[in-house]
Amino acid sequence: MKNLFAICSISTLLLITLSACEDCETEVNKIRIVSLEPQLVKIDSISSTIEGGDTYFYNSNYAIDSAGITFDSLGISIYNNLESFSRRNNFSLINSAYACDPVFYFYGIDSMYIYSDQAYDANHPAGSNLRDLVGFRNGYSVVESKDNEIQGSICFINFKSAPDQNKTHVLTIKYRLSNGNTTTSVLPKVKILKP
Repeated sequence: MKNLFAICSISTLLLITLSACEDCETEVNKIRIVSLEPQLVKIDSISSTIEGGDTYFYNSNYAIDSAGITFDSLGISIYNNLESFSRRNNFSLINSAYACDPVFYFYGIDSMYIYSDQAYDANHPAGSNLRDLVGFRNGYSVVESKDNEIQGSICFINFKSAPDQNKTHVLTIKYRLSNGNTTTSVLPKVKILKP
């Protein structure tokens, strides 16, 4: 008899929960980075700000010629291609007051890597991660960002350290995203010069 009562109680609770969510499904909205489009740019000027960061002014129409560009004038502007999607949850054990609230997730950058096909300096042979040599900024922010703080469609990279030698590099940028996926882009050749 106790088992029959327990089964009836659970069945009734389940039916009440399902009927509460019948008219309203939980919508889960998601945005994720699907690809990146980096572009080599020339930094025209840098001005310090009160917040302790730097504002970089760059020319995206500047063609970097074969003579090269000094490391402190080289910037990489990245456009993150975003994709939004949503799905509906038809079943929820949450009462109807909460089942109707949309849920939002942003699958952003977990880690950023930048590689060169050439040695950059004595501590960074060809193929090693140059992440510790560059500043990474979210959008037009004046302060450097941690990788997992990048959540928009635009970010900016600048080199903070000079190479040991003047060399032509093929740079590759790779994101590991918070959902486990990766996306990679290879930049055109650029000769990076010491000052």
